[in-house]
Amino acid sequence: MSHNYIHNSYTSSNSPWRVEKQALHRVFSQQLRKLVVGRAEGKRRHILQRDFFRHPGVRQAAILKATKGKIGREQAYSLARQVNPYAEQKHAVTTYPITKTSGGKRNICIMPPVLSAMHKIIKCALDAEFVRHPLLFGVKHYGRDQAAVQIQQLQREGYGNLWQTDIEDCLDSFNLDALYELPLPNQIIANALDTRNHNFSFQAHISKQEAKKGASPETPDWASPENYMVRDHSPIGSLTDDIVCNTRGPAGLMQGSPASSAILAWHLNAVLNDLPCIDDVRVIVCFDNLLVASRSEEGSRTIRDTLADSLGRCPFGPLTLHPPTSADPDHGIEFLGYNHPSDGSTIGVGQKARERLMRHLNTLEQKFDSGKFSDPELETFAMWCTLLDFASGYSSTTDIVAEMADFVTTSSWIPATSNNPVLMHMHCRLFSQWNPFEETFFKTVRNMRRRHKRD
Repeated sequence: MSHNYIHNSYTSSNSPWRVEKQALHRVFSQQLRKLVVGRAEGKRRHILQRDFFRHPGVRQAAILKATKGKIGREQAYSLARQVNPYAEQKHAVTTYPITKTSGGKRNICIMPPVLSAMHKIIKCALDAEFVRHPLLFGVKHYGRDQAAVQIQQLQREGYGNLWQTDIEDCLDSFNLDALYELPLPNQIIANALDTRNHNFSFQAHISKQEAKKGASPETPDWASPENYMVRDHSPIGSLTDDIVCNTRGPAGLMQGSPASSAILAWHLNAVLNDLPCIDDVRVIVCFDNLLVASRSEEGSRTIRDTLADSLGRCPFGPLTLHPPTSADPDHGIEFLGYNHPSDGSTIGVGQKARERLMRHLNTLEQKFDSGKFSDPELETFAMWCTLLDFASGYSSTTDIVAEMADFVTTSSWIPATSNNPVLMHMHCRLFSQWNPFEETFFKTVRNMRRRHKRD
C-alpha cells in the first residue's frame, strides 16, 4: 500500500476508510456502554470483561486510537489481530527524557501501537469499574478544569486556608505488586502492565523524535530480543553512541501509558475514601497533585500529617509528598496551571502557564524574523491557533478576555505586517463575543493548522 494512499485515506473527508473508522469507533462505544451497564446491573465482571477485551471491533478501534487514525486499513487490521492482552507477547518500548519543572529528569515511554491499544482497552475497563470520590479529579469527565471550579467553591464556603503539594516521583515509586489488586484478570495484568516480566524491553533515546521512530506503526513490537531483553530490570549494554538501552525498565508505572493515570487514580481514590472525616478540611487530588483546603490551620496540619502517613504506608507505595506550600496572602496559590486568589473571587491563569505561552509566541516570532514564514497571513494563523489552543486549555478561567489581553496586544504586530485590515480587525476581536461568521472562521483556521501539523 502506497504512502499516498495511506495519507489520503485519513485526510479525505469522504473516503470509505474514514467512514469505516467512524463505524469502528461507534462499535467501541457500544461495547464499552454494554460493559458499564452490565456492571451496574451486577453481572459477572469476568464475563463482561472477557467479551470486551476479545471483541474484534474493540481491538480494531483501539489500534485507531493508538495511532490517532494515521494508518491505512490493511495495516490497522493487521495490527488489530495482534492485540490480545490474554496472550504473552513481547513488546519493545522506547523512552526519552524530559526535564521536570521541579528539576531532574522524567523518562517518558512511547509504546508500540499494539501495546498502546491494549492499555487503552484496559483503561476503559477500569473506568467501567470506577466509583469516583467527589474530590478526586484527573479522571474521565472530571479533569483539572473541574478541579479549579471545585477549589473556588470550597474557598467561597470558607475553606480559605490552602496548601498544595505533589507526590515525589509518583509513577516511578508505584509498587507493581499493587497492580494485582486491580479488578482485572491477573493474566492481563501480567502480560500488559507488569514491566518486571521478561516480555518487555526498553530502549532509551535522546529525543522524543527518535523515540517515536522506534514506536511507529512500521516498527515491529519486538526487535532483537537478544539485545533488548530486560530480566527483572537488570543492567543491559549500550547499542550505539546515540541510542542506548536503559539499564532497567521503569521502576513503577510507565509514564505516557494510557492506563497509568487510571491505575493511579484507582489507588488514590481508595486513599481519599479512607481519610478521616473532618468537617473543617477537604482534600482535592488530581493526578499526583494534592490540595488541602481547610477552615483552620490546625485541621490542615492534621490532615497533611495523615496524608503523609497514609501514602507512606499504602500498599502501592511507599510514596513521599514534597514539602507543602501555602497560599500567598497577596497572590493566592497556583494549582494545575490555574491561579486562585486568596479571596476566591476569580479563577485565573497561573504565572508559569503564562510564561510557557510567552515562550511559544517568542518561538513563532523568531521563525517569522528568520524568514521561515514567508507569508504574514500564515504566521498570523499560527499565532492565533497558539492563543486559542492555550485559552481552550483554561476553560474555567473567570475572564479569559482579560487573561489574554496582554498576549493579544503584544502579538498584534504580526497581523499588522500583512497590511490586511481584516486580519488586524479579527486579531483585536480574537477573544471577544464572536458573530457566527467569525466563530466559523476561527474554527476553520484552527482546523487548517491542525491538518498542516498532522501532514
